[in-house]
Amino acid sequence: MNMASYHTSSLAHTPASVMVISPSRICEIPEQTPANIQFSDLPGELHNKIYSHLIALLPRTIDVAVARANSRIVLEKHGVPPIPHAPFPLLSGLPGMVYVSRRVYREFVPLLVRSISFHLFSSPDIRYLSRFLFSKSLPWTSPLFCHIRHLEFPTYTTRADAPCLIAHYMQFARLCISLHSITLSFSTLDLLKSHFPNPVIRNGPRRSKTVQEVAAAYELATLHLLPKLTRVSMRCYANHLSNPPSVLDDPLQTFWDVGDWLVQGWRGVRGVRGVVPHTVGLVDGSLAAFQLVVQRG
Repeated sequence: MNMASYHTSSLAHTPASVMVISPSRICEIPEQTPANIQFSDLPGELHNKIYSHLIALLPRTIDVAVARANSRIVLEKHGVPPIPHAPFPLLSGLPGMVYVSRRVYREFVPLLVRSISFHLFSSPDIRYLSRFLFSKSLPWTSPLFCHIRHLEFPTYTTRADAPCLIAHYMQFARLCISLHSITLSFSTLDLLKSHFPNPVIRNGPRRSKTVQEVAAAYELATLHLLPKLTRVSMRCYANHLSNPPSVLDDPLQTFWDVGDWLVQGWRGVRGVRGVVPHTVGLVDGSLAAFQLVVQRG
């Protein structure tokens, strides 16, 4: 039997229910090659993995004061007059892939905001960052405030020359409902009842504020209202050249007592099982930096 007769006979016994596809129809089926797969076609899980890899290559902190300065430099370089509502310059340092589409940009930026720590030194810094977080240029699935997890206020002070009011700091922190950690830095002078250029009052040693006075002045009760806050770091700086060790004993005792006050406040919050306080003292040359960390379990 030759091959031609075998082929003919096999077709004769083909069941009627079997559909025979013509070669022309087969050519109409598109081939699934890598060249036809776009980034938008990938599942969301792969998107997040790629975004996580890109975020790992970026700085972990954003100094908003530096960002504001860089914005002015860029505008002056291109001969553009200062713009009160200039875009947040953080976005100028993003990977190029983020600008592929509005969808990628909308997916990436909230993940970036969630992973970095924002350092705010003054009220202009807060206003500058707020304009970006409240931006309506893209339809965010949720406000960017909700994604902030780490804040640091390096100039947290009640002095008259303070670059930012305490109320402004805490008002901003309360907007960040997903805040996990916050760092507050101030001087031993802020723990004293009065400020004098001389480290010792003429009639005797300085008196430090009580824990209740410090908590009220710095609005620390706000920290107990943040639902997801698990870590509070407080840094107290003292210059040995102008503050003898004997002068620091009283305000530093108040500083440690503030940590106990935070612990007691968190223990009164429903759903909190336990609070673990950590205290660390750091000394760097003539500048002593005392750090207190209260971590909620």
